[in-house]
Amino acid sequence: MTIAHSHGGTVVIQHWDVGTAERQTAAVEALAAAWERRSWPADLASVTVQSSVDGASVTSWARSTSDDVAGGLVRSNPPDAMDGLAQAVPGIKASEPTAYRFYRATVSGPSPTVGCVVMVRLAADGPALARAWVDAVIDAIESEPAPIPGLIAAHFYVGADGTGIVNYAEWSGEAEHRRAIEGGDIAGIGQTPSQAWDRALALPHITPLALEYYRPDGVSLTRPANDVPARPMWASPRPARRRSGP
Repeated sequence: MTIAHSHGGTVVIQHWDVGTAERQTAAVEALAAAWERRSWPADLASVTVQSSVDGASVTSWARSTSDDVAGGLVRSNPPDAMDGLAQAVPGIKASEPTAYRFYRATVSGPSPTVGCVVMVRLAADGPALARAWVDAVIDAIESEPAPIPGLIAAHFYVGADGTGIVNYAEWSGEAEHRRAIEGGDIAGIGQTPSQAWDRALALPHITPLALEYYRPDGVSLTRPANDVPARPMWASPRPARRRSGP
């Protein structure tokens, strides 16, 4: 399905290794149910759970309008969600929840649908370097003489502590991303050598951590307009569940 992604603000991202498609489905349902049960802070806007294409992992995005709320979510690592997951998917492996702030985005070319999300995680040696790397990559993408085939948009988040970067890139399909990597004249998705790509590739102390392909749809929970903060999640009205992206 075609979805409209909402990017911006502060998000808490957490990643789970689940192993199989069956366990992935169980994890998504358990996470959605846990968020439906719990009370939401006043500034928590939405929670989205997305599944990797290979069935091996799940990532959740808790979007907040307040750094304080995001920090609280990181510190609490909600026990009800963890308990539900442990029961639904025994042996599941979770990353630490990490707060990120939306930094910049670039639109490369139009597409009727987003067929695949390429989620790239990197480590950076401080916030200034992280932002410089994002600036350099966006400059390089926008310096291409023609849109990179298949790339629709790239949304960059920088860790609240400055040590991490997430690139949430929307592509027309996984095959198009693989062709961009294999068919370009330089490293990564770059298609045409340029000084802009040279600058982006030359920045030190940026370490790739993971590249994963995700389905563009996901289970998204949003607070009802008349919800009251601290209302138990099983009390009426319940959060609206829909299929969407973060």
